[in-house]
Amino acid sequence: MILKVKGMHCKSCEKLLKMAIEDAVAGAVVVKADYGNGLLEVDADESKVSKIRQAVEAAGFKMAG
Repeated sequence: MILKVKGMHCKSCEKLLKMAIEDAVAGAVVVKADYGNGLLEVDADESKVSKIRQAVEAAGFKMAG
């Protein structure tokens, strides 16, 4: 799934977000975080969107849309 995330400004933000999601959501793998476009590609079941959203926000970012 591809998600829109606000607040990523650099490669460090991408890494932080990736680690936060992988730690919080069992079985989720961040395929790509793109701070330039504010996109996050996650290989996870749609039922885990709520946990992914929580992990994004706990890491200091916001989900768009």
